[in-house]
Amino acid sequence: MKLHTTATWSARDDRRAPLFWLALFLIGTFLGFGLDLKHYFHQHPAAPMGTHAHAVIYTIWLVILTAQVLLVESDKVAWHKRLGWFAAGWAALMLVFGFIAIMGSESTRLHSADFDAPFIAVSYANLINFSWMIGWGIKLRKNPAAHRRLMMLSAVAFADPVSRG
Repeated sequence: MKLHTTATWSARDDRRAPLFWLALFLIGTFLGFGLDLKHYFHQHPAAPMGTHAHAVIYTIWLVILTAQVLLVESDKVAWHKRLGWFAAGWAALMLVFGFIAIMGSESTRLHSADFDAPFIAVSYANLINFSWMIGWGIKLRKNPAAHRRLMMLSAVAFADPVSRG
């Protein structure tokens, strides 16, 4: 199987697209989670500690993602590359805590009226999509256009914030 390894356009030609997608992503995340913080901290039963840890780790991921886009946009590609390996490790941490958050969140609802077992499949699909896109994006890091698209698509894998409970 041959992976996409070359592009027919200049990487600079579409450098601004990630700024647009990042802005949409951050707005969506704020609308999906940020406006729900008051409810999150007062829900019953309370969210498990793993979910709180996931929230902090995910928020830091948003800062890393934003920094990566802004570093490339400001022509600090060497810094972007250095931070990229840290980001790759952080992505692995997100996968672990994503799994913990799914299990913790669903276990608190197990015997409640709003338990929806099939919903877990959506959360696992998000983790799977995030993981393969991050991995493929790392593999294609020498192709800036393909790398950029896969990194942005990996963020989209988490772009369906759902508030339940």
